[in-house]
Amino acid sequence: MDKRCYRKVNVLLRVVFPVFIMSLLGAGCASYTAQTQKVSQNWDMGNFQAAAIQITQEADKRGNSKDAIIWRLEQGAVLRAAERFEESNQAFDKAEELVNKYEEAAKMSVSREALATVTNLTTLPYEGFAYDKIMMNTYKALNYLQMGDSEKARVEFNRAFQRQDDAVHINTKRIEKAIEEGNKQNYNVDLAKVNRDGKFKSQFDNYYGDLDQFKAYAVYVNPLTVYLDGLYFMTHATGGSDLERSRKSFERVLGMIGENKYIRQDMETLQQVVNGKPISATTYVFFETGQSPEREQIRIDLPLFIITPGVPYVGAAFPKLKYRSDYISALNISYSGKTEAALLLSNMDAVVAREFKNELPTIITKTLIASAIKAGATYGAYAGATNGGRKNS
Repeated sequence: MDKRCYRKVNVLLRVVFPVFIMSLLGAGCASYTAQTQKVSQNWDMGNFQAAAIQITQEADKRGNSKDAIIWRLEQGAVLRAAERFEESNQAFDKAEELVNKYEEAAKMSVSREALATVTNLTTLPYEGFAYDKIMMNTYKALNYLQMGDSEKARVEFNRAFQRQDDAVHINTKRIEKAIEEGNKQNYNVDLAKVNRDGKFKSQFDNYYGDLDQFKAYAVYVNPLTVYLDGLYFMTHATGGSDLERSRKSFERVLGMIGENKYIRQDMETLQQVVNGKPISATTYVFFETGQSPEREQIRIDLPLFIITPGVPYVGAAFPKLKYRSDYISALNISYSGKTEAALLLSNMDAVVAREFKNELPTIITKTLIASAIKAGATYGAYAGATNGGRKNS
């Protein structure tokens, strides 16, 4: 690996690993937890080699199943922790191939999500969230750096950067497609009216009020990726445009996380590079701790009468984030008689929560439509049977 990119900076990176994330609506959470139990146990004990063997066996069983992406992401993250960088990237490559396939399919035809509104949302494949995709390419870049291939790392940093831009467009289209499908089914979803319903709002606020506890990063942006982008293009610059990109990335991450003395030092180093001075031998310390939130299933009563007259409240399954508190939250680093405390760079709980919160309108819309179709059919059948009974009396 190119020694130029190391320095005495120590940065606390909280909950980085996208490990053990549950599927969209919590479907299959119990079975997924059971299937990953041994992997999780070895992971918690720090036995990454055993965890890597187990997760690889499980991922290979899934092939191109609806949950294949999450298994490959898990596999890539665990293999990286086991320092099996080439195999890690092979797993991420398989995940990325499926991610790209789903994204292309969404551009060319009616989305699977729209079709699922008339059947069952739990049948949807795990297509990956923006934070999954961004971390996937970020980890691939780091793997390539640790294998000494800085050019392939450049490609992955560019892809991670592009995924952050693409996510805004992709996720804007999701709710548009959900509403469009509702219109096709003659269901006009007025989210503002739904959110004003007292019973729904009370339950919603009770379950999702914790989403506001985190510092609000820009949606679909991970400060870790932005920072590493700045670091890479400072230490591997091929010209002025790379150095300018580095400067913008450092400034951008400061805008997201607030003041950070280590990033200020990086910006001073960057100015030295701009002035033609070399970067001295340096070491960066990144502390990755904890695991990403799980998704558990909850029930909320939906006011279906808003879009389907005559149908009362109906309970529907919704996802909820469950955070993991069992992690080491602080790190002190001693060198040359000095001790420095690590500073927070990226809180993945906040990254996941920000995107989850942004997804909620889409989730509500799709769940309303799916519930209305099912409840409408059931209510219609019940009303028909009741009326028939009255006629016969």
